[in-house]
Amino acid sequence: MQRVILLGASNLTLGLPCVLNVLSSGLAEPAEVFAALGHGRSYGIWSQILCRGLPGIMDCGLWPAIRTAEPSSPRPLAVMTDIGNDLLYGIEVPQIIEWVDTCCQRLTKQNASIVLTLLPMESVRRLSAWRYHIAKTLLFPGHKRIDWPEMRRRIDDLNEQLRMLGRHYGARLFEPPSRWYGLDPIHIRRRYRPDAWREILSLCVPEETTFGKCRPTLRFRIRCWTAYPAEWRLCGRSRTTRQPVLTTDRLTLSLY
Repeated sequence: MQRVILLGASNLTLGLPCVLNVLSSGLAEPAEVFAALGHGRSYGIWSQILCRGLPGIMDCGLWPAIRTAEPSSPRPLAVMTDIGNDLLYGIEVPQIIEWVDTCCQRLTKQNASIVLTLLPMESVRRLSAWRYHIAKTLLFPGHKRIDWPEMRRRIDDLNEQLRMLGRHYGARLFEPPSRWYGLDPIHIRRRYRPDAWREILSLCVPEETTFGKCRPTLRFRIRCWTAYPAEWRLCGRSRTTRQPVLTTDRLTLSLY
């Protein structure tokens, strides 16, 4: 089994059907996928979108699940993405970097081949103050108000520190191109998701791996988007779900 570890938030959630489709069709061996994702997901604090709450990625059950799982024969593959979310929660850059550093340490102990996606800087540079405030109000309502010049400074700082952190751990760095984004400055447009995830995943697999076109069916997308993680909250009440939540002849998926 080829172990794959996916860490992210809304982009990874929206792209999950494409990711799984790419992995199941391109990898030489069946994939054992461990994923911590979810709209608005934070790397270090509990996050809540509407009435659904999720633990921070750093403290979720993915890590003990990996430690107790059977060792992976091929080198594990890992993707870390959607790291800028925590800026919109008002978290300071040093704290975000500390959380990401902890995740990188744990992945390194697993001998994982890591891809770390940087912030979409080209898209950010095109963003005006009024578009920023609209996007923040719609996507992250009720959180600390930070003006656009200060947020731009934090974005630049976080992106540069992510570069240094990625180089320190020997990760492959990937900066998303501006063409993937539209009026929404942080979410990859639907038309680009298949190509985007094929490009990102190609950075952490052996060179001889060839990924084909990934066009998951509507049924498969619904199965991915309606699966529940191992630990979550509904209106403040704790819920648990047995894992894995998806099993096919080419992969298993466990959500955390």
